[in-house]
Amino acid sequence: MSQPRSLVVLLAFAALSLASTAPRVAPWGIYLDYIDRDAKPGDDFFTYANGAWLKTAQIPPDRPSAGVGLELTKQNDERLKTIVAELHTRKDITPEEVKLRDFYDAFMDQSQIEVAGMKSASQDLAAIAAARTPEDLAKLVGTPGLPTGGPFAAYITTDDASGSRSATTIFARTRPWPRPAMPTRSTWRRC
Repeated sequence: MSQPRSLVVLLAFAALSLASTAPRVAPWGIYLDYIDRDAKPGDDFFTYANGAWLKTAQIPPDRPSAGVGLELTKQNDERLKTIVAELHTRKDITPEEVKLRDFYDAFMDQSQIEVAGMKSASQDLAAIAAARTPEDLAKLVGTPGLPTGGPFAAYITTDDASGSRSATTIFARTRPWPRPAMPTRSTWRRC
């Protein structure tokens, strides 16, 4: 094969492989089409930076939000359905694949979920209902495995004093429960 023809064949294979692995989400960074140029950035930067998107974005009725996260979730849901469907057709699946298939099937079995109702949460709900004092609630918040959230949040981040060290940041709520759906900076106090 001649050298130019080899190069064309090589480029064709490269293009095909890139086409199948191309990202489905636009490159990260600032997306200028989201800017609302009628908004003044000094007055309301959020509206300035996201206003055009906010005017046209549609939140699906079965979802709590819209955006790249939703698109990735939908894509992953479809991939998982494909994987599980393929596991249902195979006879030679590993124990881990059996667990995945069965777990997914149980998750999707709406009629069985309706029959079970709140039985799986009944002990946790009874413990919460039995709490009578702030001390009782504090014990519940500290109970491993009981998903009550709590008045504190902690994460590891870069130390504000030195960019070369890590620091554990702990936030304490300054507002009583119940907490808002999305805490704001004014809701949390740095300890």
